[in-house]
Amino acid sequence: KIAHESKVGYTCLNKRIKSEIDKDVYLRRHDSSINEVTWHFYRSEKTGKIGASKALINYLRKNHINIVFHY
Repeated sequence: KIAHESKVGYTCLNKRIKSEIDKDVYLRRHDSSINEVTWHFYRSEKTGKIGASKALINYLRKNHINIVFHY
């Protein structure tokens, strides 16, 4: 009952990412098969970067979405 999203490299909050989060929140609220959402962040092999901007982390937390960093 957990929906997972994964991002590779460093990710910032923008219109596309905000839309993805809003869709996840909608699904959690309206789809009885989903009761939790977790976003996973992985290091990019190409750039070596990993993570999320402060604005993105704040938006995920505001919407009660779990955050996992895979170093």
